[in-house]
Amino acid sequence: MTDQPTRTHDAVRRLAPVLLLVSLGLNLFFAGWLAGSGFRWHPPPPPMDGRFGMLERQLEGRLSPEGMAKVGALLRDIDTGMRNQFDAGESLRRQLHALLTAEVFNGDDFVRAVDSLNVGRAKFDNDVARRVAAVMAGLSARDRAIFADAVLSMPPGPLG
Repeated sequence: MTDQPTRTHDAVRRLAPVLLLVSLGLNLFFAGWLAGSGFRWHPPPPPMDGRFGMLERQLEGRLSPEGMAKVGALLRDIDTGMRNQFDAGESLRRQLHALLTAEVFNGDDFVRAVDSLNVGRAKFDNDVARRVAAVMAGLSARDRAIFADAVLSMPPGPLG
């Protein structure tokens, strides 16, 4: 009978450090998660409810149902692409930061990094222009005119 409490006691003694480590790991994970989400180097991109949401609301009821479906899908795709472009450029922004804060500044490396950023943005802009052209080709002249009026009435920005 004295053998049973000893086995249980030994098991608890062996398991306690593991449980403490797991608990510490979980606490550190959640603390890092909270701190990381609150202290970003760059603010997150604006939500879809921003310009694209405003444009979509402007177009609702004015475009034909088919035109609205096509334009709405296009705006959501562009918004997703912009968010992905932002995320993909994060490592390049860190590289730029490192180049700018280095003890010895290398202007050639900096210009190459900025050129790389510009090439990525230009490629994205060209892809968006092709997507817009493809969607506009499928709209009626009336829907294209309504779309043009709505986009051109907006303040300058991604679509203006």
